[in-house]
Amino acid sequence: MRLDPIFSSNMVFAAGLPIRIYGTGQGKGEVIFAGKSKSFVSEKDTWILEFPPMDFGGPYELKAVFDDTEVLLKDIYIGKVLLCAGQSNMQFKISEAHVPEQFLRSNQKLRMFVTHRLEKERFSTKDGWIKADKENIRDWSAIGYLAGNGISEKEDVAVGIICCYQGASMIESWVP
Repeated sequence: MRLDPIFSSNMVFAAGLPIRIYGTGQGKGEVIFAGKSKSFVSEKDTWILEFPPMDFGGPYELKAVFDDTEVLLKDIYIGKVLLCAGQSNMQFKISEAHVPEQFLRSNQKLRMFVTHRLEKERFSTKDGWIKADKENIRDWSAIGYLAGNGISEKEDVAVGIICCYQGASMIESWVP
């Protein structure tokens, strides 16, 4: 049994919405998050459980126990989560935008998760949630970083950016 790859240390759950945790595998499991515990038995190849909505805050830890295996995720926040999806405009990196250095600041409450790896991309799903550090933000989506950092600084909350983009893809893939 295992957690879905979107669940890793440094992640951000959306405030005010049910917290759904899911993964794959069969067996017995228990997830402990923010002082609450949920146990389950999975007889199928996938499983899901739900914790009640929470307000902004953190950092928290999430512990998942699957049969005899324990997974501990640290530095988890409850904040705002933005989906940055689209074509090349969303894929456009800060390094390509010639953003002045004074606008590029580390923000420990701003995190990014990349849903896949494209050729020549620095980050992928296996990297988990990545904090906005001065040494890596040049490789972030420019729109994702600027929007997320602006919200985080203005509202003093954690912001998670989920990046899903593919330059030169058909626009019909991204609209209803």
